[in-house]
Amino acid sequence: MIKTIKRISSKVIYEAVILIVLGVIASGIKVSGSDYYFSFFLFDYSHGYMTRGFIGEVISLFTDTVTEQLAYRVVFAVFSLLAVAAALLLGRAIRKCDKQFKGTVIFISAALVLSPMTFRWLRLNGMQSDLYFYTCTMLALLFVKNKYLRWIIPFFGIIASLASVTYTVHCMILLAIVLLYEFSKEKRKSDGLLCLLTYAGIIGVAIYAIASRNSLSFSNADELYAYISSKTPCVLDEEAVRYYLGEYFLDLPEAIDKYIGVEIRSHWNTLIFGIFFVYLPIAVLFGVFWWKCLKKSKLPLSKFVFFLAIAEMLYACAPAIFTGEPGRWLAPALVVECGLLLYMVADHNEVVCDTLSSWLNGAKNRFFLTGFLIAYYSTLLFVNA
Repeated sequence: MIKTIKRISSKVIYEAVILIVLGVIASGIKVSGSDYYFSFFLFDYSHGYMTRGFIGEVISLFTDTVTEQLAYRVVFAVFSLLAVAAALLLGRAIRKCDKQFKGTVIFISAALVLSPMTFRWLRLNGMQSDLYFYTCTMLALLFVKNKYLRWIIPFFGIIASLASVTYTVHCMILLAIVLLYEFSKEKRKSDGLLCLLTYAGIIGVAIYAIASRNSLSFSNADELYAYISSKTPCVLDEEAVRYYLGEYFLDLPEAIDKYIGVEIRSHWNTLIFGIFFVYLPIAVLFGVFWWKCLKKSKLPLSKFVFFLAIAEMLYACAPAIFTGEPGRWLAPALVVECGLLLYMVADHNEVVCDTLSSWLNGAKNRFFLTGFLIAYYSTLLFVNA
């Protein structure tokens, strides 16, 4: 009996620990009916398509009234789903990696779980679309290697894109690169088809969202505000909600000038600190690592995968600058980088494992730099989200 318990516990110990930690984090989930993002639960498609309207549309199928308690239940349920998927993925990575990399994989996994800009950020910002981005991406990654269930991956990509078109500049890139990586290994037609279907679904929704930008039957933000406020007993932050609802009634150039320009001018100091003091040091490390992998790789498609891993970090800077929210957009970029590394190490990719092994051996000889980097980024884990 004791042996059986030990055998079972050895198979789920990592997942169990991660779930316990995420359970503690989930206990602090915050939802406010006065927050602007609460309006996402009130949007629907009854008066035309609108990006960010999918969650509210699903809720409208079951009820016409959205309360703060209902929003909390939705956020908690989706967060729980994300926690399970993340625990399974990280536990799998720890268990499958070579023994020499286990400590590194555990450290990266712990950083992802404890970072103030991942789960701890989501517990305070669960009404934003990011929660659905991460959840759909993690669920999709769970099924990448399943012969049958992987065909629902395009569905997850479409759902995340419907939650908001900004999925294309979020953790979608992790899913896109992983699918291409799987195709690059054996170039099977089924892997190629899965890539095409997933990419087509995500891009298709993005194009439709842009084309349908001004398709609402409301003539102005005041009418839209009156409609969504009638769907909840909560008192919305009228000034903030009306301001951002104006986005749906402006042409794209006008919206960019009104919202993006203002954000850049008013958050330039946050942008400088976020990009140069937090993001850039670790982005350079990942960039150098993938560049070494690219040079070692002999296959053109594999080289392209490593190139995308480098380009992704530059790509993430655009939304960070345009929105004035570096933490929200650069954190997913680092999640993508860590996710790619863990996935390929667990998959025993020869190029990645050889490069990582040489780096770890070199790190032992450069203990001061290694210790500094670990200490620096460990302190960031305990910043209040």
